[in-house]
Amino acid sequence: FRLYPGQDVSKTVVVTGAADQVDALVSALRLSPLTPVAMDVLSPALAAHLGYGETFALLVRFQSIGPGVEEQVASLLGMVGEGLAARILEGPEDERVWAAVGEALFSPTPEPGNGVVAKVGVVPAQAVGWLAALPEGSLARLHGGSGIGTVRWASATAETIAKARSQAEAASGYLTLLEAPLSLKKTIDVWGYSGSALGMMKAIKAQFDPHNILSPGRFVGGL
Repeated sequence: FRLYPGQDVSKTVVVTGAADQVDALVSALRLSPLTPVAMDVLSPALAAHLGYGETFALLVRFQSIGPGVEEQVASLLGMVGEGLAARILEGPEDERVWAAVGEALFSPTPEPGNGVVAKVGVVPAQAVGWLAALPEGSLARLHGGSGIGTVRWASATAETIAKARSQAEAASGYLTLLEAPLSLKKTIDVWGYSGSALGMMKAIKAQFDPHNILSPGRFVGGL
């Protein structure tokens, strides 16, 4: 285990606004000297779930010594243009918002077994665009720096997932199901892998499991 000391100060800046404005701010942040410990873009449905209204939201968290955090928060606020709203969370509010995001995406639904959760990755520059193309009601967050994140649907059809996966692949990314009803898993590829390493994986599988008895069909490409 690698342990890190607790930070003196932690603050989160929540910025809300239209997709294009949030996208521009995320792009500016990626090019800036600021060093947030987290920078997540939230879909309108997830932002509304947290009480920020049906709009895009950007959560940027800074943790360090007090003066360092204050300086970075001030720099970020100076980058927030017209049409965007910003608020600063600290103390219990800072802790609460990140816990609430995790609970919204990963807590069991009122009817266990009906929720669909997927891991998503897209080119960072396409993160906001991919979120904007999701169906209404999709709870999703993507990291503004890596383009990796999670989407949750209370219920979803194979067509919904296929469309979201196609849009992720168009953004040089992927979509892999983490949770889904068994009936849905039987109608769609869980992994959605379209890379070039499948031949090598099949060769390795054939060497270690020539009779295909170790969990057949559970991995990428039916391995």
